[in-house]
Amino acid sequence: MIELDSIGKTGNRTKASYRLTEKGRNEFLKLLKEGLSKNSVVYPTTLYTALSFLDELPKQAASEALALQKLDLTNELESMKAGRNDKSKHYQIPEHITAIFDNIYAQIELQIEFITKLQKLIEDRP
Repeated sequence: MIELDSIGKTGNRTKASYRLTEKGRNEFLKLLKEGLSKNSVVYPTTLYTALSFLDELPKQAASEALALQKLDLTNELESMKAGRNDKSKHYQIPEHITAIFDNIYAQIELQIEFITKLQKLIEDRP
């Protein structure tokens, strides 16, 4: 699937470069097509399972746990946005990569909205 392309030397270090064979290229294209065609939605099953037993946890503990998750999600979103901003300073980000970033942000923001809704439900719980 791969073959040696060249061998070079940098200082005392030998560096080998490889390339895909025709069979390797065909496999790459097959995997690429599979990656684009398969459902890639991942559900937060751990959270859903915990929510199934929400009534077992004291209100305060549930609220604190959700606040931690919301903070983690918020930090992740800010970190991703900062990374995108840094990359955009050094080169033009292709439109399809921008679409990936936008989709990631939307997923994180949706999860934050869901956590906020859950916090309100817990707050209003007797």
